[in-house]
Amino acid sequence: RVLAVAQALLSMSNGMTGTVFFLFVVDTLGFGTGPLGMIFAVGGIASLGAALISSRLYGKGHHLFRMALLLFFVAISNSLLPCAQTADWIAVALLLLPQLLSDPAETIFNIHSTTLRQVLAPDAWLGRINGSFRVLEVGAVIVGSLIAAGTGEYLGLRVTMWMAAGLIAIGGLVCLLGSRMEPQTSNVLLEEPVTRG
Repeated sequence: RVLAVAQALLSMSNGMTGTVFFLFVVDTLGFGTGPLGMIFAVGGIASLGAALISSRLYGKGHHLFRMALLLFFVAISNSLLPCAQTADWIAVALLLLPQLLSDPAETIFNIHSTTLRQVLAPDAWLGRINGSFRVLEVGAVIVGSLIAAGTGEYLGLRVTMWMAAGLIAIGGLVCLLGSRMEPQTSNVLLEEPVTRG
């Protein structure tokens, strides 16, 4: 349940940010498609690197606590972007920060969340659980988009992006509180070879 709530909040935040992001960077800041494409390419490379090293970052212990730290990291990184005022080097730096910091952290969070479900859920329920999470994620993105449509119109794009970052922080808080009730699941993320007889 903790993972479901955190994932829903993260997806809702992504829906909100995705709805207003291009309006903010193109219309408000005045960036062209060329610089944005290069910035997004940096984020893609950073996320790929995070996926490759994700298994080395976790061992035994408080997995939800580590996931809470990742979400707090994502929230802080995303909250910096609305501080940009125009298409200058400061705005480029604020655009690059989420690509270099937030995107890799979110990638590791998603990998870790999926791995925990696969290890902790009974085999007979795994397909249903993964399907339910997928429906939850898509539904949360839609809800976030609808919320952003209203808040972006009446409260502004910057406020909407800060609200989206706040949802991620709440997700981190949920994981942090849930870590106190988390059983000590040993070797959850230690990839050991399977010996077949």
